[in-house]
Amino acid sequence: MKKILIIALLSIFVYACSHKTKSSVSKSESATENASSMTMQAHADLYAASCVKCHKLVEPSKFTKEEWVGWLDKMAPKAKITDEQKANIYEYLSAHAKAE
Repeated sequence: MKKILIIALLSIFVYACSHKTKSSVSKSESATENASSMTMQAHADLYAASCVKCHKLVEPSKFTKEEWVGWLDKMAPKAKITDEQKANIYEYLSAHAKAE
């Protein structure tokens, strides 16, 4: 009887530990996905906040990646954004740009 109880307790312990390991891995993967989508959302918000001051927002799919480079070079000084902000906005625009 003592051996059965010990085996049962060990089985429960092993099951409990393996279950936690699996859920923590899936949580970390979903956290990474959420972080990247939050980053892209932050870039979209920066684009909106910086550009809507002077004009209506342009859909990112209206221009190609190369065309967006030209527009950002022209508009960044007017919007008074830093090079890092410009790069973040470009990351958002290029991810949604028109296919070449």
